[in-house]
Amino acid sequence: MNNKRICQNCGHIWSYPAALRRAWLSNSEQSCEKCGARQYLSAHSRMRSGTYAVMVMVVILLIRVLVDLSVTSSVLLSVGLFLAVFLLYPFTIELTSDNQKLAGMQRPPRKKKKK
Repeated sequence: MNNKRICQNCGHIWSYPAALRRAWLSNSEQSCEKCGARQYLSAHSRMRSGTYAVMVMVVILLIRVLVDLSVTSSVLLSVGLFLAVFLLYPFTIELTSDNQKLAGMQRPPRKKKKK
């Protein structure tokens, strides 16, 4: 699996717990555990996390409309889906050394694989 949780300054791979902490913070800046360099979520990563949140809400609404669930079942389903997305979030983040803006967002160029 391609690990995108890599410090752009020193190459340190961020641990799962560190990336999970990253999900709780409201700003997009966090320091690398090893070298202390500022690292930011890429614009693409921030856009993707917003898309996941919207997708979960749409799925919850669709299930609520299509299947006659009780309020308790709906709440449990909602909590379960949000928890699943939250726990999978660290596998989807990409770090960058500069604070990218969402407007004019471009995906970073792919690095050529060494053979």
